[in-house]
Amino acid sequence: MRPEHGGGGNRSTVSTYVLEEPPLADIKAFITAALHAYFDETVKPANDVNLKITQSWVNITLPQQYHQKHTHPNSLVSGVFYVSAQRDQDRLFFVKDAYERLLIPAREFNMFSSNLWTIPVGTGDLLLFPSNLPHMVEPTISMQNRISLSFNTFPVGLLGDHKMLAGVTVGTVK
Repeated sequence: MRPEHGGGGNRSTVSTYVLEEPPLADIKAFITAALHAYFDETVKPANDVNLKITQSWVNITLPQQYHQKHTHPNSLVSGVFYVSAQRDQDRLFFVKDAYERLLIPAREFNMFSSNLWTIPVGTGDLLLFPSNLPHMVEPTISMQNRISLSFNTFPVGLLGDHKMLAGVTVGTVK
């Protein structure tokens, strides 16, 4: 899992399927269980459908490095598991880029009323979020390397509804 290429200031593994490697089986099981719980609580699917991890890679961010603002196409839910991070210094930024049809100033800002929201991250944290939500890492202030394992997912199972002529089965549910 040697980092080989950059991604906007940091480095990532050449392999984009690191969670398929046997030494990471326990981490994959932990992430998969969290994904299933997240999906069940947020989407509450009526059909037999769940999320499958499609790609996964490790990022290494050295002191003063960053990761540019981006989203994850061809994925429904993305996530980051922090292998090594300092909660008092490392943060993940989420950015609301969508056009605002109506401007309603907030009395108090929260993650839904803000255009920028930061989440402190530490070793062992797992963050799951919609893949289309723009996010980034500003240049780190930590003097230690931050190591994270990122992944994308795709739904498998019955999407839509056959009675409404909108049903499609994708992959197999495990």
